[in-house]
Amino acid sequence: MRKLTLIIFLLLVTGIISCAPNYEEIFTENNQKFDKNRAKLNHILLTLEKTYLKKWDRKKELTLYVKNISGEIKDELKELGIGSIEIIGNPKDDCEKKYWITFNVIENWNVEKLKRVQLVYAPCDSKGEIKDRKKRSDYISNQDFWGQGENWFIFSDNDEY
Repeated sequence: MRKLTLIIFLLLVTGIISCAPNYEEIFTENNQKFDKNRAKLNHILLTLEKTYLKKWDRKKELTLYVKNISGEIKDELKELGIGSIEIIGNPKDDCEKKYWITFNVIENWNVEKLKRVQLVYAPCDSKGEIKDRKKRSDYISNQDFWGQGENWFIFSDNDEY
């Protein structure tokens, strides 16, 4: 009876462990997806800078919902799985670009496993200066920042919120 109980216990533990997400694989996929879509993201960024930043009064955050955006970038945003965009003042006062742009992902990008994924354009922030793709062996923290270079980083948070 003890052997049977032990075997059942080991099978349960093995089943629980095998259900845990492989974060290294998830982040690798997201980094590759970013690389594949970098040109599209930069095009969207330029369009946002030309249109919405001119109208933004910089006194409060600006949230743009993709369903309310018109023009060519709407389809590109939908294809990327982005549901909204937030524009905020850059926390670095000495930065030439006075804003951060956050693309809130609602589909793809492993959002079903990570809960929250954001593609962030953050001038003058060290998290986006270089491609930071070092293997991470400690996934205790529920938040991760993955530098993509050229002022971009991917933020993810797998906390329930």
